[in-house]
Amino acid sequence: MSACLRDKQQQLYTTEHPDLMLHVLHVGKLSLDGSVNQRLDQLDKRETELLQKIEEQNNLVKKLKDDRAYYRTKCDEKEYVFQMIFTLLMILCCYCHSMWSGDAVVRSSLANIVPSCE
Repeated sequence: MSACLRDKQQQLYTTEHPDLMLHVLHVGKLSLDGSVNQRLDQLDKRETELLQKIEEQNNLVKKLKDDRAYYRTKCDEKEYVFQMIFTLLMILCCYCHSMWSGDAVVRSSLANIVPSCE
């Protein structure tokens, strides 16, 4: 705990109303100083900052969701292409195997897919 924070705590505990000031010790909370108008201005500035951060985060979330959808679509397209290539590879393997082994049943079943099979 820093010395400055300890000093503030000590000051708070020695005041008549320590409950009124304990909120200052929370991390991220503003320590409001000055008149009521100055405090309101400080709160207004902080509110504006927070609203801007929320807007930036919402925009980032939207962009990330759009990117995810885009890459998911691309992945699905590549998956389809991969499946087609794999199917063609399996057909060619069967065709080559039937040509080398002389298997007439395989050749006749491939005749519909590969025209020059017979």
